[in-house]
Amino acid sequence: GIGKEVAAHACRVARDRGANYALLVASHMGQPGYERLGFRTIKDGMAWTFGDEAQARPAPTETERVLAESIASGDVAVLSEIASSLPSGAMNASLANGRTPIELAAHLGRHDIAEWLMNHGGTLSVLTAWDLGWQDRALALLAASPERVNERHGKYSATLLHEAALRGDIEFARFALEASPDLDIEDAIHNSTPLGWARFLGQDEIAALIEEHDRAR
Repeated sequence: GIGKEVAAHACRVARDRGANYALLVASHMGQPGYERLGFRTIKDGMAWTFGDEAQARPAPTETERVLAESIASGDVAVLSEIASSLPSGAMNASLANGRTPIELAAHLGRHDIAEWLMNHGGTLSVLTAWDLGWQDRALALLAASPERVNERHGKYSATLLHEAALRGDIEFARFALEASPDLDIEDAIHNSTPLGWARFLGQDEIAALIEEHDRAR
């Protein structure tokens, strides 16, 4: 009963700190014991763990939890119900997972929810538009404000061209280069330019595109 009590105690501590769910990765041998505790199997595979930065964030409020879960489930009715109670700026503020509501919708492929969020004050970035498959909107955003090609994103403060190198997305790299980005901008963690990222990540074709664009400046 020692293993059972250790797991149960961890769940109690997490609950007291504001957690709503417990997720674990079990071996096939350990799975029956966790099921007796009330866990249920979702699928076989791997799970990400939370880093120090994520663990240091305060627990989400009940409203933030409902907002995130409604985006994930595509529940427009609940979103409409809580819209008036959301604090000012909530549609563009980072959730506990580090993403804004629209970024979360894009990550989950919730196009209808992204539209709803935009209609209720959410701001669409060039990167998020691209992630949603809205290339025309991404192009329109850059055409209206070319400087947005140098906007920073995520914990790395990466530009669109950094992101293209990270993803190995050649079409996105071409898209960003057409907006004449600043090729000398360095990210906030590794202090490296998009070309540096492309070379380090072995994205030779993207590196060649950046070098060609640099020579033509």
